[in-house]
Amino acid sequence: FVCGGGRAWRRQHFERRRASGLLCDPTRRMSAETMGPLAGITVVDLTRQLAGPMCTRVLADLGATVIKVEQDGSKGDMMAPTPAIFSFIIKNKERVTLDLREPRGKADLDSLLDKADVLVENFQPGVMEAMGFGWDRVRQRWPRLIMCSVSGFGQTGPDSRRPAMDVVIQAMSGFMSCTGFEDKPPVGSGILVADVTSGLYAAIGVLGALAGRGKTGKGAYVDIAMLDSLVALMGTTLVRSLNGIRGYENGTQPPRAGSSSSTAAPFDAYKCKDGYIALVGLQPHFYKAICEVVERPGMQADADPRFRTTRTRAAHYDVFKPMLEEALSHRSVDEWMTRFRTAGVPCGKVNTFAEALQEPQLRARGMISDVHGSGKFKGLKTLGSPVNISGYAQQQPWCVESNAHAAKHGIGALKARL
Repeated sequence: FVCGGGRAWRRQHFERRRASGLLCDPTRRMSAETMGPLAGITVVDLTRQLAGPMCTRVLADLGATVIKVEQDGSKGDMMAPTPAIFSFIIKNKERVTLDLREPRGKADLDSLLDKADVLVENFQPGVMEAMGFGWDRVRQRWPRLIMCSVSGFGQTGPDSRRPAMDVVIQAMSGFMSCTGFEDKPPVGSGILVADVTSGLYAAIGVLGALAGRGKTGKGAYVDIAMLDSLVALMGTTLVRSLNGIRGYENGTQPPRAGSSSSTAAPFDAYKCKDGYIALVGLQPHFYKAICEVVERPGMQADADPRFRTTRTRAAHYDVFKPMLEEALSHRSVDEWMTRFRTAGVPCGKVNTFAEALQEPQLRARGMISDVHGSGKFKGLKTLGSPVNISGYAQQQPWCVESNAHAAKHGIGALKARL
């Protein structure tokens, strides 16, 4: 629907790009087979910070040509001062500096949109209209263009014009009310989960709009709110409250319990001799294997009525968890990992960041990559794409400096390359 024609088409497209000069930079390690299923799709990226750039990064990983439009050398983008972080969100994107406050910059953006399939932005609602690039004008001038807006609260509703950041969305969505421990203050996620989630939903929306354009020939407007996205992510939890099922009656909810489940056990991170291990034994055969591995027959489901089912174990968790951790305290995490893996039990060491990045599984899947770039990007490492599609190899990450000359000399060369 977006770049049909199969391998022969991709080879032809690759040769056109190479002839036009797009592939002459040594940082671009692409072939016709590794350009991705979105090869031939051009995305103009007006985003900054994290939510919007996550969307366009996904599209770039899938082979789209993404042109990141920056103002004043990414001034105001909190990700820009740290090259390692910035490289994560600009990976495999062209970069151009335009001053969208000036007529020349707006004219250059018009010129880019003449060749584009998708426009993505994450300004506060109202800013695009003020600049002259609201959806009403966009769809009239470029009827096949897909425009995606990512914002805190969306383009409609009483809060649409409010500013928002990740922690605000985590608070308002109810996310913080189920995270952490009951006797401690509310706590958010250790990552910017609202930003990342809304960026992923935005990418899904763009892909859906591209599929729709393949049927209708018309563009579409994709409106993504961070609040909507995080609420959707919490769907299996929030529908319990919405329908007042057991434990969520009359607006109540189970107390916060860290990594454990209020309705099933074992499902938690448990302390060992030298660290923590995550164990799950919800199915009877897994729980039986856990009891056998830790050599505690008295904890078996048929030996103690308190531990007969996942629910009874959760109901007596104040007894169950100390008993299991006492058994685990006699060996190291690595020793237990070997034993539980041999028994086929779902388990995992609680890693630090450094330990996680050394996991052989991640290395085998190509999730750790060198960045091909110069200047401040030289010698950096970054993360690969978790999306693997048969027939397409993972793209080699590359990063380039912004083309500041475009603001002064126009973007004819870049436009021609498209």
